[in-house]
Amino acid sequence: MQVQGTRKGQERVNRLCREFEGVLLSRTTICTVAMQLDPTKRMRDNGGARTTLAREGFIVLGNEARYKPVAQSLQLTFPARGEFLPLRVAPAAPADTELTFTDLDGTKWRRARLGETPNGVPKLARHNTQ
Repeated sequence: MQVQGTRKGQERVNRLCREFEGVLLSRTTICTVAMQLDPTKRMRDNGGARTTLAREGFIVLGNEARYKPVAQSLQLTFPARGEFLPLRVAPAAPADTELTFTDLDGTKWRRARLGETPNGVPKLARHNTQ
C-alpha cells in the first residue's frame, strides 16, 4: 500500500484510514504519514479525516468518552490517548447478526460489510460527558 503518493498530508491520512479500516493507528504512524505540524489534527473534525471520510461511512474513534460505548459494543480496543481507530459503519437491519451500537437517535449501527456502500454515519455525543 502506498500512502505517500500525494503531496497533501490530509489526503495521505485519509488514504491511511481507508486502507487500515479497523486497525488501531498510533500517533507515530499518523505523524509519519501526515508529515505536517499538528499531524493528529488531520484525524479530527473540521476538515480532518472525521469530516471528509464521513461521506464514505467512516467514523474515526479516538480517546474521547463519546467513542467508548461504540468500542465496547463492537468489542474493539478503545484507543489510548493519541490513537485512532477508523471504522466504516452502516445502519443495522433487524435481521443482522453482527455486533451493533446505538447512536443518539436510537439507530442501531454495525461495521460495514466488504463491498457495501454505507449510507451516512451515526450521531454521537459531541462533548466529553464522563
